[in-house]
Amino acid sequence: MRWWKQLSQSDAQQETEGGLMPFRFTRENCPGDFITWFRNEFFNNLEWKNTTWRHRPLEEADVTISVNIRGENMGQMAMRATHAEYRHENHNAPTTYLHFDLETSEYLQSHNMTDKYIIFQKELNGSFKLIVQDNIPQ
Repeated sequence: MRWWKQLSQSDAQQETEGGLMPFRFTRENCPGDFITWFRNEFFNNLEWKNTTWRHRPLEEADVTISVNIRGENMGQMAMRATHAEYRHENHNAPTTYLHFDLETSEYLQSHNMTDKYIIFQKELNGSFKLIVQDNIPQ
């Protein structure tokens, strides 16, 4: 299973007016309803836990992702996925986020990947890969 998009300045962990944001899984190239597909299909094998953020319900799960940025294998990284359907109420905003580990976040901040392509793959064994590359995925 695979999903990809072109990185915005915010997704590439570059400063914007709103500051740094988690990576957001958007509707582009999503094979289903992006409000629920990432939580219920792509990340369905994670152990989701109910919690709250700013007094609102939120689900979160730890996820290990093999990271490769422009051919550089960075290894297995421990990240966190969060999902909250109420996020959609804010102008159809994405509901599932990925909170990068510190090493990946700092790498992206110091190497501007804006307009590069990010690919998320879920392998048959349930493992995950994150790939950043220059060219549009085939």
